[in-house]
Amino acid sequence: MLVFTLLTLLLFNIGELVLSNIVNVDLPSQFAECAYKSSTARHQCILDVLDNSTDLVPLMKEDMKLTLHQDCYWHPFKRVRRECRSLSKMERNEIWDAINALKKDKSKEPNVYDWFADFHTKRAVYSVHYGPNFFGWHRYYTLRFEELLRKKNPNITLCYWDSRLDDEMNIPPHTVMFSDKFLGNPWGIVKKGPFAYWKTIRGVPLERDLGAQGSFITHAWIKKILAQESHEDISEPTAEEGFIFEAIHNSIHAAIGGQMNDFNTSAQEPAFWIHHSFIDSVWEKFCHKMRSKGKDPQDDYVTRWVSSMQMPDKYMDRLTPMKNIDGYSHYFTKNIYRYEEYPTCENNCLNSVFAKCQKSVCVSVTKFANVKENDDRTRKYPNHLAGPLRDSKILSGKGNVEKWVFAPIKIVFHDSIKRKLINNSIKGCETKYANSSICKQAVAIVKSKGVTYNGLYTDYITCDITIPVWTYAFVAVKNPELGPSQTYVSVTNKLGNACTTLCLSKEGDVYETCTGVIDATKTEPKIYEDTLEKAEKGGYAFDPLAEDVIDKRVKLKFVCY
Repeated sequence: MLVFTLLTLLLFNIGELVLSNIVNVDLPSQFAECAYKSSTARHQCILDVLDNSTDLVPLMKEDMKLTLHQDCYWHPFKRVRRECRSLSKMERNEIWDAINALKKDKSKEPNVYDWFADFHTKRAVYSVHYGPNFFGWHRYYTLRFEELLRKKNPNITLCYWDSRLDDEMNIPPHTVMFSDKFLGNPWGIVKKGPFAYWKTIRGVPLERDLGAQGSFITHAWIKKILAQESHEDISEPTAEEGFIFEAIHNSIHAAIGGQMNDFNTSAQEPAFWIHHSFIDSVWEKFCHKMRSKGKDPQDDYVTRWVSSMQMPDKYMDRLTPMKNIDGYSHYFTKNIYRYEEYPTCENNCLNSVFAKCQKSVCVSVTKFANVKENDDRTRKYPNHLAGPLRDSKILSGKGNVEKWVFAPIKIVFHDSIKRKLINNSIKGCETKYANSSICKQAVAIVKSKGVTYNGLYTDYITCDITIPVWTYAFVAVKNPELGPSQTYVSVTNKLGNACTTLCLSKEGDVYETCTGVIDATKTEPKIYEDTLEKAEKGGYAFDPLAEDVIDKRVKLKFVCY
């Protein structure tokens, strides 16, 4: 048996990978009976014809069979979001520096920060506010922003701003949160602190009017929210006045003023992200209480009197392919991040030099306090390793390696975060792997089966399918240097259903529905690489925030779930 190299840690380096067209062909006449069936039925029909045909597949001296297991993990460490005042000086400044790095990054117009902040505008304002989608959309939006920060510094995790500490002050607008160390000056154009002299995407200065309207969040408000039993009790349009959590959240927007006091510009204010982290932390406590009583928050999404834009199965505005209901998934706080406890007198206000215990509650110090910070460069939690690890294992192989070549495909996952898909063994897993972790972890099975040759390739994709929402895989086909290489390529999902097959058009500007029967030819430039290792080093980078653009080197795309 051929011994394959175990590929254990492959980081994607930008490199040149020369490809030509993978030419999709209509179903050969032998598959005529399959042509008009639905995708899953057609898939099974084609496999049945291939299994039973004596005409299509010329016998070879040695059968070709290859099974591969591909892993990619996006968050090997569960990151911890802490109250901003409990961070060390180094950790706090790393967040501010990364936010400024996004503001200076011109890879998006006018810069990455403004480009992403502008998602929270126009139509999106109405689909993510004034209803139950408020919770899930902002959770995912904040997480995506955190991922952007981690592209600048992989050690970063957002902090949360517990503004109850500021509400307990004698003069709340004098909080240290609006000092040079944190958010900068509280009134007028921001001229001090880490965001001094910022201009928004509209070309106007960042400004504030702290305390002119609204107020900081109170302990009583949060207790009232956490005492409720269902989302109908705390969501618009079903909750009673005084119990709408979104309205409580609004008080901070109004209190800061300036851009923050208009939903169309609020994400231009850096305070937006740490405020929403706190709101998310309270919602997580609410959801935890619900789960402890045996009810899943995804089963409690409010649909009564809700606008069509906020219905659970609608795709999230600006954040597709996630759906509104996906934001209610336990997946995020179970696997990606969690919140450190709130500051209390019992935990010494998280040992923060910027908070003190006063009348049994933690209170923020003022911006006038003479606070001395230690130059602490240690990290409390291992938040690093934001980038992917790739681990490809050959599970079994037969035949000469020179008979296989590898071409890239793209797999897009829709609805992949649904509860019924998590922790279920994938249908169609080979018997010999049935009791292994492969069947539990796999989210898609890639197969190529020879039409003009006797060969079968299987690839179990076990990537984290929530972030990113797509992945690249590499399908093996017969090396066309050895003769005709016509192949049927397919991808099936966890439920055993065939994913939609799309081929890049001849013009290279759109993916179109196709059969999945392809011809690999030896004409230059090649559509493949001779080894899996060369293919994986071809610059197919995993990027959880990249737009789903067309890579003309990738001729096959599959949409699953």
